[in-house]
Amino acid sequence: MGLAALEVTDLPDFYYGTLCHAPLRAAVLGRETDAVPARLAGRAVHWAEGRDFPVILPRPGAVAEGVLVAGLTDGDRARLDFHEAGFATDVEQVT
Repeated sequence: MGLAALEVTDLPDFYYGTLCHAPLRAAVLGRETDAVPARLAGRAVHWAEGRDFPVILPRPGAVAEGVLVAGLTDGDRARLDFHEAGFATDVEQVT
């Protein structure tokens, strides 16, 4: 007897740096969100060279601290993308 397939449609998003700060995240989204502390293996958070914002980079053996936020809509993600656009960030899907 085989296992039933599980379809996950609402995976949480991982955020690091300033978006870990609940009041900032709420200001960007226009509403409060629940977040749980999380760690992302194989990544490290550093200050951007010569800048005042963090960046996340692949680094074997490192662990980046952040938060997981679930239940975001496409509109929420668009607001977050707009906020992050000034920092030249890209969204990356990881497992």
